[in-house]
Amino acid sequence: MSDSTRARLSRLLVPAAAWGIALGVALCMVAARMGGVHWTLDLLSHFHVQYLGFGLGALLLAVLGRARWAAVVALLVSILAGQAVAPLWGSPGQSADTGGPSARLVALNVLTTNREHGDVTQWLLQQNADVIVAQEVDERWARALDSALDGHRRLPTDTLRSDNFGIAIYVAEGWGAEDPTVHWTELELPWLEVVIHRGDLDLRVFGVHTIPPIGARNYRSRGEQLMAAVTAAASSPEPALIAGDFNATIWSSALREALDGQSLRPACLGSGLWGTWHSKLMFTGGILIDHVLVDERLAILSHRVGKHVGSDHRGIVVDVASPGARPR
Repeated sequence: MSDSTRARLSRLLVPAAAWGIALGVALCMVAARMGGVHWTLDLLSHFHVQYLGFGLGALLLAVLGRARWAAVVALLVSILAGQAVAPLWGSPGQSADTGGPSARLVALNVLTTNREHGDVTQWLLQQNADVIVAQEVDERWARALDSALDGHRRLPTDTLRSDNFGIAIYVAEGWGAEDPTVHWTELELPWLEVVIHRGDLDLRVFGVHTIPPIGARNYRSRGEQLMAAVTAAASSPEPALIAGDFNATIWSSALREALDGQSLRPACLGSGLWGTWHSKLMFTGGILIDHVLVDERLAILSHRVGKHVGSDHRGIVVDVASPGARPR
């Protein structure tokens, strides 16, 4: 192939690639906004960070290929994706001064088949958590956590399971706890509710692990569970927290609908791009589907994502406080 032929192909292929990527991303973003119509469309809502990356890549190709209109489309796509991602860098909506009581909550999907018990328990102990919401806890995991988490006790709930939907809540010494309530979804999956207290701080904590929204029935069940948990938390006389594996990003139709008009917000807002689950589809990278939702009566002091400890999920660590608390 001659140099002139290669140059001609380059002039054709680079703009074509820019157009293809930009239009593909645009279609995905439009479909993602229609997640309430069909569960397959909602799956596309998880990848706005990736859409931003692809949009900027298409813009670069369009500039290199001198494809003016492709550059315009890629720029618009990048701006729209950037607007969707921007809340991750914005303010969580409330700051904190010094003075009031605070609490640290840790949520981790340990992965039932994960045998790195020591790595998990060591990381959990290092967090100095007041409350731990652990998901995918079976009998084996419960024994490992019970024996290793010195200074914490597991609340009595009959929710240890071998099907990836076992769940447990641990509280630190010094915290009192009322009898926990076990709720059940239509698919007979458990989620937990408990009121804990220490000194002047009372909290109502919900632990959830929704079913992955693959198929119409699972998609509906996930949405109903999130709606039920948020509704219960919003009506709580105590400030409330909902923690766990939501199988939904902040852009998912199910989570957006559940939070619409309610008094809770995701703790991840303002904390940056931190994925908690890394897809086997490598191009998707990490996505944030594990969350803590925080009552507006509480200040969010910090949110961070933990390291890899053998699970396919990374834990999240959130500090909250009544107004007037000092960051830990």
